[in-house]
Amino acid sequence: MRHTLVAVGKIRASYLNAGVQEYLKRLRVYTRIDIIEVREEKASEHLSTAEQEKIKRLETERLLGRIPKEGIVIALDPRGEALTSEMWGEAFLKWMNAGVAHVSWLIGGSLGLADDMLPRNAKRWSLSSLTFTHGLARLILLEQLYRAYKIGRGEPYHK
Repeated sequence: MRHTLVAVGKIRASYLNAGVQEYLKRLRVYTRIDIIEVREEKASEHLSTAEQEKIKRLETERLLGRIPKEGIVIALDPRGEALTSEMWGEAFLKWMNAGVAHVSWLIGGSLGLADDMLPRNAKRWSLSSLTFTHGLARLILLEQLYRAYKIGRGEPYHK
């Protein structure tokens, strides 16, 4: 199974980049992950609702333009389904057994995703009810992918 992680913006903090690189290295044993970053719209703190929606639509359009046509699409969304690590592992095992070849992960910008633009079959998963920076969300996603592969293969992972 391959993965494409498409995110709005770049990670600016070196410690987050180091963590992302560490988990990409660990995941190479199990899968291939491509990370694509799309341009973030400039947004002041005092935007009207219409301006916020316009930015979400532009960024979501950029994300969707970079995902492959095949496979599963998962949008990270604080309002999405909350899963335990074991549930992630079970989902991956199920997808592997079903022959799913590709999973695309979407991380929106600071305003989120334009909900009405996501594919109908897109799943919405929440990493947590807490709020994270987008760079930290990317790192957490990669760690959870690594954990899911370890769990799915029956390998220990508790550190």
